[in-house]
Amino acid sequence: MQLNNLEYKLIKINNVDYNKCNYESFTFLFFLENNFWVKNNDFVFVVLKYIPKNLRNEFFKSLCNKNISACCIIYNDKNDFLDSSLINLFEFYNVPLFSIYSEITDELFTKHIYNIIKEKNKAQFFNQQLKNNLIALMNSTQISKKILVNILGFFLQRECFLLSKQLNLIHHSIYNISFLEDNLYNNKDWKQNLSNINNDNCKPLSPYKFYIKDEEFLCFPINAYSNILGYFCIKNNHFLYGQLDIPFIADILPNFTVCMINKYKNELIYNKSLKEYLQSVLYGLFTEESTIKRETEYFNLKYNLDRYVWILKIENVNNSQKINDNQMPISIINDIKNYLQNCFKDNLFLTEKGQIVSIHIKDEKHNRMMPEKLQTLIYNLKHQYPQYEFIIGISRGYSDIPQLKYAYQDAIFSLRMGRTYCPDNDKIFCYDDLLIYHFLHQQKDNPILERLYLNTISKIKAYDYEKQEELYLTINTLIKYNFNLKLTYEQLYIHRNTLYKRIKKIEKIIGLSMNNAETKLWLQLGIKLDHIYTILN
Repeated sequence: MQLNNLEYKLIKINNVDYNKCNYESFTFLFFLENNFWVKNNDFVFVVLKYIPKNLRNEFFKSLCNKNISACCIIYNDKNDFLDSSLINLFEFYNVPLFSIYSEITDELFTKHIYNIIKEKNKAQFFNQQLKNNLIALMNSTQISKKILVNILGFFLQRECFLLSKQLNLIHHSIYNISFLEDNLYNNKDWKQNLSNINNDNCKPLSPYKFYIKDEEFLCFPINAYSNILGYFCIKNNHFLYGQLDIPFIADILPNFTVCMINKYKNELIYNKSLKEYLQSVLYGLFTEESTIKRETEYFNLKYNLDRYVWILKIENVNNSQKINDNQMPISIINDIKNYLQNCFKDNLFLTEKGQIVSIHIKDEKHNRMMPEKLQTLIYNLKHQYPQYEFIIGISRGYSDIPQLKYAYQDAIFSLRMGRTYCPDNDKIFCYDDLLIYHFLHQQKDNPILERLYLNTISKIKAYDYEKQEELYLTINTLIKYNFNLKLTYEQLYIHRNTLYKRIKKIEKIIGLSMNNAETKLWLQLGIKLDHIYTILN
């Protein structure tokens, strides 16, 4: 299309001949960064008040370098306009330059734009322009609550109001002059109009409806995690575009939320629940120290304090299988959690599938009594819930909140290794007692340890498989009883000479004498590596 075919005559402010220029599409820009959708032969509208004066030369130069067909400056302050150097810049690049003066609100201006745009679905055009600007704004340094709300109001062509979670008005974008004259943005009836709003009747695809001055408004939730940060209220009907496109608003709300969080992450508390906070701590979901410090302070917790984690795991008494939510009623999990909270009033608790996680303050004086106290705890739970088995994994101590993710991993590791390879009568597994397992687990891919395993236990297991012997069981039992021959053959219910013959076979297979302390160490390490490989497989 040619520029001289515009239905509304724009004010031309440079000497470039626009009659020979063609444009393929319109583009609207609110800021100077990440304008990825601007392409050759675009007619670009720029909202001048959002472009900082000290950056305008750089911005318009980069815009001209994109080979745009023309540029129109939208401004509402007659004292803030392009200086002569910028006008000359457009002449240098042979880009026609126009202007539109927008008074007070966007209503009159958007009527003009409505006549200029040739797209058949003009509402869809504005929606796409809005989405482009929001996506670009997500990583922009210019972002502010004012710009966000004004952009939405501009492109949606409606009154928009940003409210806090407590329904206090944060910012507004007035589209119609009558709303401005009525001073609606100072209206004290917001809380009354939205008094019945809740999580059930206010959702992105089913917003809460209410009326102001006989005009219908829709209220959308602004969500972060599973909590509501605030609300976005938009007038539903428009004299040109009809009713609001609710699915579109639901689609762009996440972009709006990300923009808010990216800018205000140092000031904005997400109002997570304590459960969500503990999950973020234990699962290592925090990426910035400032965020975890801020949220720790929000829950009135000490950031630097020695703590450890212990996990109470609940198993089926018959087959020791992990209990899932369908097998164990949530009421039982909650009852057990309440019991734990009564026993350990200073602890923080998190329920998971089939287990309860406890964050415990480390106190050497009181912690000496912890094994006895936990044994009593297990005894009482077993008495109350005989259909379940209870075991506990305990981590090392850590000095601050961010390191609790390692404490959680320690406790999980203690449960896995302890339950599998510690004596059956043990119900409490301390990480410190399984330290060698964790060391080997971290070094499991070390070629030296792999060679050690292949030259000892791996050969013994291969021999057993081929000859149907019980040498692996024999070496396991020997190590369990610290190479005490009498205890070993008694436990295996074999004659001592049978044990001696088995030891000779093992020595022949590995090519080492078991009278050597180093050989015994190799075999002990090999057995523990085998335990780890078995669990990993």
